[in-house]
Amino acid sequence: MPSDIKFTIEKERKVQDQFLLAQENIIECANCRKALLNVLQGTGDESIVTFILVECPYCGDSSFRSRAKGKIYIQAANGLSISDMPMDIKEGARHTKIKVIKNE
Repeated sequence: MPSDIKFTIEKERKVQDQFLLAQENIIECANCRKALLNVLQGTGDESIVTFILVECPYCGDSSFRSRAKGKIYIQAANGLSISDMPMDIKEGARHTKIKVIKNE
């Protein structure tokens, strides 16, 4: 087996192992309760804290503010796309207000 393929397989296995203990959260709109965002929390540096607020394209309201620790990966819920994701760092934590839009 070529060494670059072996490295890729080992790297993929590390990523898979890292997320064996991960937690997946679905962020919903506080008003209409539609799913807006999937957040996958990986294991690792839990000193990193991220606060997430998501604007709802269905009713114009937003989600409740969610808190995630460690490394996170986000994905818009089915039928939606992320259009804007500014991030600020305040008091040692990341704060983001994510705008999702409906797929046409």
